[in-house]
Amino acid sequence: MKTTLLTLVSGLTLFSGPLLAGPLQRSQVSSEAKWLIHLDMDALRKSTFGSSILKFALAQADDLKKQAPIDVNALVDQTGSITVYGNDFEPGLRGNDAKGVLIWQGGKEVEQALTGLLVQQAEASKAGQGFVKALGDGLNPTYEVANKMFVAVRPGKGILVGPKPEQIDEACRIFDGQAPSLTDKETFSEYAPLPGGFFFLALAEGFARDAGLPAQAQVLKLAEGGRIALGESTDKLQLSVNLKAGTAESAKQIQQVLQGLVALASLADVDEPELIKVKEWMRGTQVQSVEKMVSLDLAVPVDAALKQLGSAAGVEVKVATEPRAETAPALTR
Repeated sequence: MKTTLLTLVSGLTLFSGPLLAGPLQRSQVSSEAKWLIHLDMDALRKSTFGSSILKFALAQADDLKKQAPIDVNALVDQTGSITVYGNDFEPGLRGNDAKGVLIWQGGKEVEQALTGLLVQQAEASKAGQGFVKALGDGLNPTYEVANKMFVAVRPGKGILVGPKPEQIDEACRIFDGQAPSLTDKETFSEYAPLPGGFFFLALAEGFARDAGLPAQAQVLKLAEGGRIALGESTDKLQLSVNLKAGTAESAKQIQQVLQGLVALASLADVDEPELIKVKEWMRGTQVQSVEKMVSLDLAVPVDAALKQLGSAAGVEVKVATEPRAETAPALTR
């Protein structure tokens, strides 16, 4: 599959141009979604934390550049957002029970180039020379590009990837306004709006009932839904966690458990300078509950967060001195 993907991507040629919007678009997610993960690449690139992580990660991509004529920097810069969602919590992202849909949004040139490559390879497959199979004869069909990997391009809207063709077809109908989306339901809408600067978002509904949580996660079993957001503001990495309880009493219980965990972390007996800093950050953590909603907010200096991340991974991640470019050069060389 790795060779197939590299071959597919290496045929793309990107030009600098406008990207599709980075924030989550509820109109493109199924109304039956039980969980979703959204990465706003536009906001990530503009943040010091994101720029630093991307700069480090792209510096490690030399091996990929040697395997295929692809400019990874250009591909990253032309990505506006990535969204993944699923309609249940059943395990298995591969095999016969694989579920979930990935939505890639970015430069329109990527859509056009990918469409051209898919059509070319699908025609070659008819002669036994390609690796792509078109499912249907429509203008924008779904393509099988590998075992358990199907792709569809919706011009001007994005690229859909999934393990089953019927899931891609349903996602396409949502894109075209022919199937209900999150705009038709209240799911995930009860959380307070996030200010600018947040680039990562994870949402889940009904996980306490359906996700098979372990016994150690008793506090989560009191929650009916949750949101985790990560962003940056005033040189600080901000973590925002919201848990939605079934009752106000359950919300108070969740608040008490979280406050207890924060207090234990802030009172830990440690001598290492870096861990002492962590204790100081934990003391500034705010845990509140309003009616059925519990919130936890933590802010950490970006440079310190990068240092901790690098230390945990056994590498050095340096702070980027300037944000990444808004436009990208040609993808192929």
